[in-house]
Amino acid sequence: MPGGSLKKTCPNCGQKIYNGCKVCNLCKAPQPQKVRQKKKLEKFQNKASDWCASVTKNNLKSHIIDDDTAILLEKLHTLGLKPLLLIAKQKSTSVMMPQKVQLSTGAKTCLQNIEEIFALMLEGEIVQHVLYYMTPFTVSHKSDYTPRILANISLYLFTGQL
Repeated sequence: MPGGSLKKTCPNCGQKIYNGCKVCNLCKAPQPQKVRQKKKLEKFQNKASDWCASVTKNNLKSHIIDDDTAILLEKLHTLGLKPLLLIAKQKSTSVMMPQKVQLSTGAKTCLQNIEEIFALMLEGEIVQHVLYYMTPFTVSHKSDYTPRILANISLYLFTGQL
């Protein structure tokens, strides 16, 4: 690869290390990860309040939700991914998927269950109540849900039984 390099400089100690290293061999300092993504996020966060004010002022929230997210989901689907977006508004939830995806009736039922689980997770206390009866441990934070627990909640919502 012309002009390319397999090594980079550690920002902490200045030693030449390989690009894939997550920790410097000499100083043991963690190397920065996802630099490009961090720069884009920082740039957006600097303008976030202005962007939000202009979107709110011009009533463009629905355009962003409908148009921009639909295009993003189609792009991800084109790349071979299976995107699924869960959105919560004031008192409602919705699920967005690429328009080309065809779902079976079983998959549609599962998707409805996922939407109901998402609504329960937003409420918090109902999920704690359901989890109390399904698992031998208590969940201390909303992010502690495992796929097994979510599958149990889905089964509970589908059958009405634990």
